[in-house]
Amino acid sequence: MLDFVKKYVKIQALLDGYLFNKAANRGCRRKRRDMKRIHDNISCRTAKIRNEYRNQVDLLRRRVCLLVGKDRVIMTMYLENGASLRQMARLAGVSDAHISRKIKKLIRRLIDGDYIKCLRNRDLFSKNELELAREHLLLGLSIRHISDKREVSYYQIRQTLLKIQRLIDMINMEDQKQPQARSPRYPQQSV
Repeated sequence: MLDFVKKYVKIQALLDGYLFNKAANRGCRRKRRDMKRIHDNISCRTAKIRNEYRNQVDLLRRRVCLLVGKDRVIMTMYLENGASLRQMARLAGVSDAHISRKIKKLIRRLIDGDYIKCLRNRDLFSKNELELAREHLLLGLSIRHISDKREVSYYQIRQTLLKIQRLIDMINMEDQKQPQARSPRYPQQSV
């Protein structure tokens, strides 16, 4: 793990220098402006897809801070530095396919948002339940691994996770029942 972090810091410094030079050559403001501009020849559907993709990437960038250790390093390299799968695999000492699967799993867990729902409704969960939710829903640890780590029976962990899932389902149902609040900028117009 320590070697991996040292290699990451070294690569990070190289990438930072490369990205700085690239931004200095093109002009950082121009690059940001070009990214936000929608060209006339792009269809509305394509523009919506691009905006949705950008929103998901922004969401991932905000939620990466919830991760720890190698997972955080891998997602930072992937999102912020644009490192290739081959570079990350070489640093971690695993195959490209392994890194690809790991990134897909991490993205799915971060976008899914079950753990975020738990955090937003902390009053429904005990401290222990929130820790279990983090380990299982966000970090992807198995029930067996959690029970070994905490020295608690598999059955107790499973029952607690089932309780957490029921509470998440209840929160989802409440969210669906509540109508979406309209923005004050665009009041509802009567027809």
